[in-house]
Amino acid sequence: MLARMEKKSAETGTQSLNRALDLLRIVASRSRTGLRLVEAVEQTGLTRPTVHRLLQALTHQGFTAYDPASRRYHLGPEAF
Repeated sequence: MLARMEKKSAETGTQSLNRALDLLRIVASRSRTGLRLVEAVEQTGLTRPTVHRLLQALTHQGFTAYDPASRRYHLGPEAF
């Protein structure tokens, strides 16, 4: 049973990482205009809370930046 739990945990970690990297690619493709949360949800097919949580983590680590005035995400300094 523990082996199954560890495997599931590893898969979840990989899944989250893959989702975050896919999201980062989408933000990068919209770097000139920025990307709104709703657009990210539409493009990824993920739920809004999941996309929001991933974008918050990417922003916290500096890979994306959020502009509250335009409500858009852009690449952050760590992405470069």
